[in-house]
Amino acid sequence: MKRPAAVASVRSPWTSGSGGKRGMRKALLIFVLTSCVCSSGCYVGPVRTADMQNHPDVRHIDPKKGPVRIDETKEDDTIVLTVEIRNFTICTPAEPVRMKYDEMRYRLAGVIAVTGVLPNGKECNVYLDTGAERAALVSDVVVREGKLAIYPVGKGSWSSAFGGICHLPWIQIGPIRVLNPPCQYAQLHWEARLLGMRLWRDKPMILGLGALRRFPYVIFDNVRKEVEFGPKNGLFEPENPDRWELHPFRFERDRTDNLRIQVDLPIAGEDLRGAFDTCSPSGLHLGPKEWRKLSARVATGRPRNSTMYSAILGPLRCQRATVGKLEVGSRTIRNAEVVILPEDSRFGTETTIGMGYFTDTVVVLDFERELMWIKRSADS
Repeated sequence: MKRPAAVASVRSPWTSGSGGKRGMRKALLIFVLTSCVCSSGCYVGPVRTADMQNHPDVRHIDPKKGPVRIDETKEDDTIVLTVEIRNFTICTPAEPVRMKYDEMRYRLAGVIAVTGVLPNGKECNVYLDTGAERAALVSDVVVREGKLAIYPVGKGSWSSAFGGICHLPWIQIGPIRVLNPPCQYAQLHWEARLLGMRLWRDKPMILGLGALRRFPYVIFDNVRKEVEFGPKNGLFEPENPDRWELHPFRFERDRTDNLRIQVDLPIAGEDLRGAFDTCSPSGLHLGPKEWRKLSARVATGRPRNSTMYSAILGPLRCQRATVGKLEVGSRTIRNAEVVILPEDSRFGTETTIGMGYFTDTVVVLDFERELMWIKRSADS
């Protein structure tokens, strides 16, 4: 890791939430109330906090001891960090583990989250995000509440938030325990404020591609609103393989050097290569060039100016267009919405395929064989 006084940023959507359904009901109530009185001084959105490296209650990583070892060297005017994580392990039962999505987060925000328990017993919301390269990413709230040790690096050039390395001894997700995952922290979280008073604060954690790919497979059952983690040495074997369509994927780095799942998915009669992002509620994000190619093949409405909300960057300008009938693999998506990002978007213009076109079916990421399985519509 290179440090020109900045921590490497991970593009992962922090999603509003606290712990469990009660926290989500509270968040929803706050959202409704603040929406009704927004002209009276309310705010719902991301908050960046002051550098906490000198806070007396914050523990620090000893870079020469323990599971996390950190060495600093200097190359020209750049400090290079070498981070060694020892004993990164995922402990799973002998059988597959299936658990419910946090249903209200899924319905309201389109993101897939489950409940996690930190070493001190505090709960957090664990978002399953293949769009994040790191194994784990936590907010400042999780660091403080979980009493986790940190190694500050500086302010992220993309997120504009202070952050660095974090030691997460383990996170418990149902019967699964993830031990010593490579973890970063960012001093950014969402809050709801009214007249300057904080009403609610989220505490998310992202379980990213670095951890998810260690399972032989992960099933996202958007029909039953359940996720299933494959057991060690397990293999995804559907009862009726002919009821599924298969798409090979590869692990490739994008233009920002983030490792992504790149899949060639037939869309409107041609293969479209995109990064599959399980935490993106949209169906498709395109840059202007790819949008021109797609709009030449299908009948679309006129793109309209709009706004998309990044949980890290906040509101970003974009355009949205509606495609009356869009063929996605063997599926036909009616009134499919496409998000078009401008060339200068801070979010980037990489083609991203999200969960938005698969809300009524089952998607399996078969990491063992590098295959994406999509259940055919008639059987969803």
